[in-house]
Amino acid sequence: MNLCKCTGLVVLVTFLALLMTSVAFGDVVYPIDRSLAPQKVENKLSEPVQPVLNSEGRQDYEAELRLYVVEPDSRWRADDNKIYFNGFLNFALDTYITMNSGDRNRWSGSFTYSGLTGDNVKVIAVLTDPTPQATNYSNPPSGAPFIPYYADAACEAEAGFVDSNKTTGNSTHTVFVEEGTATWCPSCPAARDVLNSLHHNANYNFHYAAMIVDVNGVADLRMDDFNLYWLPTSYGDGGYEVMVGSSTIASGIISTQQRAVNDVGLLVGVEWNDAKGGIDIELAYSHETPVNTMVASLAAPTGLTDVLRNSSNDYTVSATDAEGDEFWYMYDWGDGTVTDWQGPYNSGDDCIQHYSWSDLGTYSVMVKARDVWNYETPWSPVTDVNVFCCELRGDVGIPKDGSVLVNDIVWLVDYLFKGGTAPSCLDEGDCGIPNDGEILVNDIVWLVDFLFKGGPAPADC
Repeated sequence: MNLCKCTGLVVLVTFLALLMTSVAFGDVVYPIDRSLAPQKVENKLSEPVQPVLNSEGRQDYEAELRLYVVEPDSRWRADDNKIYFNGFLNFALDTYITMNSGDRNRWSGSFTYSGLTGDNVKVIAVLTDPTPQATNYSNPPSGAPFIPYYADAACEAEAGFVDSNKTTGNSTHTVFVEEGTATWCPSCPAARDVLNSLHHNANYNFHYAAMIVDVNGVADLRMDDFNLYWLPTSYGDGGYEVMVGSSTIASGIISTQQRAVNDVGLLVGVEWNDAKGGIDIELAYSHETPVNTMVASLAAPTGLTDVLRNSSNDYTVSATDAEGDEFWYMYDWGDGTVTDWQGPYNSGDDCIQHYSWSDLGTYSVMVKARDVWNYETPWSPVTDVNVFCCELRGDVGIPKDGSVLVNDIVWLVDYLFKGGTAPSCLDEGDCGIPNDGEILVNDIVWLVDFLFKGGPAPADC
């Protein structure tokens, strides 16, 4: 090949590479096709909401409520042929809500998606304030403008778990990050790995969804709201921070998690539903009041503390929930038996459980409660139950007939002198006074005097 032609080809390839990438942000990043001619978009809410005033003239809280369903181990792979984390599938809910101060609301629903499995699904709930903020840019400092709407709270839960928006010593709320990415993007795995690492670091209070624009049309439409320009770009709390590449993600999250937010609560619980092949979702959200207040402790269960062996006895507990949620209760009977969760019971209603012990002794009975969000109380203080067998001293024959008869004396004589069967309850054979805890000859003499000589009756049990 002619040297001049070869040199010219190298120059051309180098020039094209420079057109396709940028290192202005400390990382190699890649533009997507639609950003080559940035649109002047304003991602206004599709259903703008008007401020609602309560009777005192105060503006209530309004928000867009979204439930992002993601796969922790995504079905899609990045350019390095390794999986994405928290790969977005679709919205389980995308609606608008209004709350007065002190309101607490519930929502429940289901979600199915082809190929979804119970061990690889997560729901991220996000509340976003619909107030438009100052223009931000997906190509800082002035290209690809968009209008941010800031998130106030986020929480996530996998199947079988519950989570709520949290504050920490480093954060005013749980941040939500949307990772704009694509499977063909060579630098996107770096952002994926940084987000995954930070998400497992207690210093960073955030959740995130990988919005993979080239394989998921819903993710692509959502990234249009940000006028996505460079890949990868991550958006903190709906565009409060724009983190181009991977090197600014940590600082961007730190900045975002310290911003002032509205006083809202958010709680999500997820359960796998085999029949549907999908998930059932429970959601609670509140304004200027706790989203869930679990009772701090339970009183000891009430019931008889001295009971006969093999007799069924009732033990009662109740709790009142500040939000009126239902309860389930679990009893520990002190003999190694622990019940399943019993319920549900309405807030304030008694939970009454029956139990009998077959062995003599003292048993420590305790109970704990669980609310609809699977939050549990500690075990309650114990109620000590003494299990005894004595009903009537002197009535030792089997079957027992509720009175002292000659056959009871015969039974004791056989037991003491002929190796006969012991009374089913030794205390009932201890008839003499004082009761000394043993069956002796004087106990037989006492019964003989009582039955045939008008002597005193055996003492009460």
